[in-house]
Amino acid sequence: MSDLTPLINTTLTMLILIAAGFVSAKIGVIDKTSSKKLSTLIVNVGQPFLMIWSLNRTEFSPDDLKAGGIVIAIAAVVHLVAIIISQGLTVGFKDIKEKQITRYGMVFANNAFYGYPVLQAVFGDKGVF
Repeated sequence: MSDLTPLINTTLTMLILIAAGFVSAKIGVIDKTSSKKLSTLIVNVGQPFLMIWSLNRTEFSPDDLKAGGIVIAIAAVVHLVAIIISQGLTVGFKDIKEKQITRYGMVFANNAFYGYPVLQAVFGDKGVF
């Protein structure tokens, strides 16, 4: 069994940040407008810089690029399968908008906020690539 310390540390850090955000929202420090602005900042500035930073700090071999292509292909297949499954699971929905929103949520999970820091902690800079 590998050392789980980086994963545990990252998870605890994320839980502390989530708790701080929750408390900040409850006491009125962060409102819906500032929450939306913070999310936009993270998605449009923070995550791209994290990816660029990891690319600049890592040396890649042809095998790494091949593995990256395989990951992209697997992700495409997983998304196609998720699309098919979501169509089957939402057959009984009467409301078209609810059906579309549910299918979208089934296919495109929002795991980037949490996923990238965990990948960084567990796999290092190549994990973010």
